[in-house]
Amino acid sequence: MTERTFRKDSPSVARALSRRIPEDTWTDKYQPKTPPSGEGLWTEEEIAGVSYNKVWTAMDSELDNSIIVVPGKRWVNRIDYVVTELPWETESVVGIWAFRKSKS
Repeated sequence: MTERTFRKDSPSVARALSRRIPEDTWTDKYQPKTPPSGEGLWTEEEIAGVSYNKVWTAMDSELDNSIIVVPGKRWVNRIDYVVTELPWETESVVGIWAFRKSKS
């Protein structure tokens, strides 16, 4: 399988990076809920019946080696889900949760 790479200077990457907000700002704005299991993230089974616009997908970012949350249910690069008290208004917002050290 060929590894996908991204040009950091491409317009689409710049747009994606410009829509990101820090974790504390995202948390204050959307107010994540604790899942029924009490663990950090929600599973596919736990989000059944939750309003679509209150579901976020935690995923590995291919752009900058971070963990991000994006609005809605996604499958590619998914770690698991987050449910929030307040709904997202647009699918263009991305929350940055953590940066990982680059792979050496």
